[in-house]
Amino acid sequence: MPTITRIAFFNPTAQIGGAERNLLVMCQALKDRGIACIVVLPPKGTLVDALQGMGIPTISFPETELKSGQILRVLWNCLRLWPRLRRFKPQLLHANSIFGMYLPVILGAVTRLPSVVHWADFDTRVGDIQLIKVTAPRNRVIAVSEAIRDTLTTAGAKSNTITVIHNGSPTPDPSSDSRVDIAAEFSISADDLWVGITGRIDDWKGHVHLIDAMSQLKNLAIHLIILGGGNGRHSDFEAGIHRQVIELGLSDRITFIGFQADPSRIVRCLDIVICPSDYEPFGLVATEAMALAKPVIASATGGFLETVIPDKTGILVPTKSPDDLAVAIRRLATDADLRHTMGIGGYHRYLDRFSVRPFIDSIIAHYNRTL
Repeated sequence: MPTITRIAFFNPTAQIGGAERNLLVMCQALKDRGIACIVVLPPKGTLVDALQGMGIPTISFPETELKSGQILRVLWNCLRLWPRLRRFKPQLLHANSIFGMYLPVILGAVTRLPSVVHWADFDTRVGDIQLIKVTAPRNRVIAVSEAIRDTLTTAGAKSNTITVIHNGSPTPDPSSDSRVDIAAEFSISADDLWVGITGRIDDWKGHVHLIDAMSQLKNLAIHLIILGGGNGRHSDFEAGIHRQVIELGLSDRITFIGFQADPSRIVRCLDIVICPSDYEPFGLVATEAMALAKPVIASATGGFLETVIPDKTGILVPTKSPDDLAVAIRRLATDADLRHTMGIGGYHRYLDRFSVRPFIDSIIAHYNRTL
């Protein structure tokens, strides 16, 4: 059986979000195992800087061309890209997002190289489904959760060409910042119980529901820390939740700390991590919290149903329900032993199922079956 040694990744954006953090994990872990990677992506952005810092070579390609699904443009882009990519001698082409899948899948069909599409979204556009059907079995799909696989098969994709591989999170490096340091940096009382929501600020991530839940907990010494920003794409929504905080009289109980280059230094100081998304393909923030032995309160939807075990590693609540969020927060806030037990349970589940080792083992095995 052939063994994978050289992979070309394709990513439609040069900014870092959840899928891009997963790409960085893959590139570093594959490099550590002696597998060479190259990434085709737009020319400027934080992802380019991160890859170059890791020593991963890149090929610049315009974002609009990577995202194009117009067949004539895609074929033209294949002709433009292949002379540069051919020098790397890739054995497999890996689309890290469905929003940039056309170029690598069709390039694979033209050059007779196998391709993989990493499917981490609930989008099932007709053209995308048709493409993976007509290019199977040379092209295969990695679904990040059973929820995504079910969505794809319902849309008409062939189940025997889809493999579920849950994302893996690296164990965060130790931080020199103590809770007292973080409290002083952001003017938060170190004596309060800290709950936090991390990741991109977007209208489906549940910030509105969590802020409403906090208005029901004013009799408890709880402080909500909101990490992340909208990358300038959701400024109206972000301004709206700032107004919501003021209107509910929660300005002294909720702190926005924006984008953090190393969010784990904050998360390791939280008492509870909350993931109140309206929907979630996988939910990397939950497994990252489990890696730090934090109990998780998450919406009972999508990937969270596969990562969080109710009453063992955290609590699942109905989506879009501030009342249920408030009840769950109150339950954990008033029971330190339960927080500790769930945190330890989550950490062991992370090591077994959601750390880098099982993730990369599964990815490499999938590559080798695809060659």
